[in-house]
Amino acid sequence: FPVTIEDMLKSVYDTDNDGVVDSAEKQVLDVRNSTGSSIPKGSVVYISGATGQMPNITLADADTEATSSKTIGLTLDVIANNTNGTIITSGIFHNIDTSAFTDGASLWLSSTAGGMVAGAPPAEPAHSVFIGWVAYAHPTNGKIVVAIQNGYELNELHQVSVSSEANQDVLRYEASSGLWK
Repeated sequence: FPVTIEDMLKSVYDTDNDGVVDSAEKQVLDVRNSTGSSIPKGSVVYISGATGQMPNITLADADTEATSSKTIGLTLDVIANNTNGTIITSGIFHNIDTSAFTDGASLWLSSTAGGMVAGAPPAEPAHSVFIGWVAYAHPTNGKIVVAIQNGYELNELHQVSVSSEANQDVLRYEASSGLWK
């Protein structure tokens, strides 16, 4: 009974032969860098548009809603300007320098474009975007578990309607509309 390459792939990726990958260590996305500069490996990025049917990426930054709320992943390698590359959107990121962190540390989007901080998000008014955890702190063989979660502002929550803010406003529930206003 000879085994072919196709059989080996099926046994690893689709053991029940239903056409769906049974498990994967990471999810990736092909992207385009049109920022005017190279984007370093391990940079936190968000989608800022599209070029040639490819999503454009830009360095994410916790300082504004526009640069934090669309955070999608980390660059797997350096992506030169006007070239395509790959980002990890979830899963295990291997072979990254995590020597500035400790094993098990939580990682958050920083107020430095493309960067991360450990332990807690930057102080308000910066936006809270959880990036993941350090699985292994090491200068070359580091590992990050990528699990991006964007924090929300009050007016982005369901059942909340904020039309304009004024100093010392109070949030109240309105039964007739079913909204907090």
